[in-house]
Amino acid sequence: MATFSFYFDSRRSKEGQPAPIKIRFIRERKAAYIPTEISVLPEQWDAKSQIVYNHPRARLLNGQLSSLINAAEEEYKKNRSKYATITATEVTQKIKRVIFFEEEATPKDYFLPHYLLCIETKEKERTKQIYRDT
Repeated sequence: MATFSFYFDSRRSKEGQPAPIKIRFIRERKAAYIPTEISVLPEQWDAKSQIVYNHPRARLLNGQLSSLINAAEEEYKKNRSKYATITATEVTQKIKRVIFFEEEATPKDYFLPHYLLCIETKEKERTKQIYRDT
């Protein structure tokens, strides 16, 4: 079973400096992390409740964090069988590309297949020929 939670990564931040909040993905006792691009001070993070508080934009940041973790969970549930054979790190890399809209374009997303379908919907053969030659 896989779980998602937040992790306040204060390992590299100096005392009194903001630290990043990451999404922690755990599967088969292996953890991997997805950066959220959100950083707060240690006194602004409640580890137990996993929320930002005492921050001027706490509501906005909590909303963003909630959206990111929900998107990560949905992506994992949707493609669970595809992710079953790869490592936790590879799963988080793929989920990161999806939730931050970094996914590479697939051939179905290219213009040409859509254009060719459009040509086939034309009734007159001469119109189809003009479209093909363009």
